This record gives sequence, C-alpha cells and structure tokens, in this order.
Amino acid sequence: MPTIDDLLLEKRRYGLEQKATEDEIKKLNMNMPIQLIMGYVEFLNTRINLNYNVLIPRYETEEMVDLVLKKYIKNNMKILDLCTGSGFIAISLKKNNNTLDLTASDIDSNAIKQTKENAELNLGKNHDIKIIQSDLFKDIKGKYDIIISNPPYVAYDDKDAQSESLKFEPEHAIFAPKEGWYFYEKILEEAPIFLNKNGLLIFEINPKHKNIWKNIKNSTLLKDINDKYRFAIVKF
Repeated sequence: MPTIDDLLLEKRRYGLEQKATEDEIKKLNMNMPIQLIMGYVEFLNTRINLNYNVLIPRYETEEMVDLVLKKYIKNNMKILDLCTGSGFIAISLKKNNNTLDLTASDIDSNAIKQTKENAELNLGKNHDIKIIQSDLFKDIKGKYDIIISNPPYVAYDDKDAQSESLKFEPEHAIFAPKEGWYFYEKILEEAPIFLNKNGLLIFEINPKHKNIWKNIKNSTLLKDINDKYRFAIVKF
C-alpha cells in the first residue's frame, strides 16, 4: 500500500511542495498508485500524463529505454514501439534522439488517445511520431531496424499475488494467456516480416520466463538494476 511518505518522496523528486492534501490522502487510503495521484510520471526528460486508463510506466521500462539509447540506437533508425500504452517508450526515444523515425501502436483506443496527448506535450503539435491503433502487426506497414515492446506478461494465475494497486490499471495491459507468454510468442512469429536485415527485437520481459528466453535463437538476456532478468534482445 502506498504511503504518505511515498507520495512526498515523489513530490520532492519533482520539486513540489512537501504536503499531502486531504484528497490525496483519501486516494492513498484507496491504494491508488502514487503516479495516478500525481497524474503523471517523468522519466528521461519526458513527462507522461496519465489521464486515460493505461499502464503506468515503471522504472524497469525507463531502464530499458536508457539501455537502448546508449547501446543499440543509431541516428535515423526506423523503430516500432508495439503495445505502446502511454507512449512512453516511443516518445522518450524520440525526445532523446530526434533523428529517429518512430511508430507507436496499440490495440487500445485509450492508449492511442494518451499517446497522442503525450507526444504533443513533449514534442509539440508538429511531431512526426506515427501513432496507429493496431492489434499487434495487423495494421502495421513497412520494415523497421528495431521493434521494441513491453507487452502484457503476467500470468492470470499470478493475479491474486499482485499488488491491490493494480486494480487501477487495465487488466489487458498487465495479464496475458499462456502463463504470460502469449504476446511474446505472437510478436516473435511475425516480427521477421517487419524487420530489416540485422534488425533487433527488444523486449521488457517477465523474469519467470527466463528459461524460455534462453532457448530462443539469437537471444540475449540482460538483468535490471535489481539483478532480475528483465530485458531480451533478439537479433535477426
């Protein structure tokens, strides 16, 4: 359960007054996530508003984007962000390297609305990120140098073990069939059609799937700051 101290720590991070309002305390008592109480998060010089019912970006996703920017990105690359949610991955990549050609897609209309709002907030009305409502690759065209994704990856069987605060986020953005493996399987099957030669698939992953990933051809697993296997890089 989030606490007042957690809220004040987040406010301090953003340079805000160290005070919790009556309304904020009420929301804390409902187990509402700090990020939703604040209404936004800030990672990698990017502000992500959370006005629609979308997945809240986590520190692990920030870590993945930072890794990609430092290790895998080259100027003018064409990149597809699948299951974009709030738009954080695509927008932060673009904001930190304006030469990139970015496409962000999601099946959820709320995610599309939120991504459009956040793209304009961070990059202006004339931004050139292409935002497409699509069921994975269904309405995607062209080829990409990198396909990056943080898809739903928690097994439905693990639902009861999850934090109560997750009830404030859309289930379809968190849980997946086949013990959480469903979307990875779908993306791995179709990605070769949409990747350029020597292209990369980059995923945030569920550490519980590490043994499956170790059997995926040309895949590399990387640990996060908490020493958990959290990212997979697949070369084609």
